[in-house]
Amino acid sequence: MFRKYPYWGWLVLSLLLWSFNEVHFHAHRRELLPERMREVVAQDMKNRFDAADQLLGNNTLLEKIANDSLSEFESDRLARQPF
Repeated sequence: MFRKYPYWGWLVLSLLLWSFNEVHFHAHRRELLPERMREVVAQDMKNRFDAADQLLGNNTLLEKIANDSLSEFESDRLARQPF
């Protein structure tokens, strides 16, 4: 196709790439809308509060933190928490 009709082939290829670019642009633009960002932030805050509530509900772990007797595994696990 490119040898016999070189300009038509490049035109078709450029139109395909431009259409892909438009679809990609509009998909990412929807993700940056304030409503969508509000949903993402609300979900993240909910996950953080749930993780904190789970830690506060674990009395044995809280006693180990207060007594400074955490194991390395527990310390690493606490460091990876989202709060």
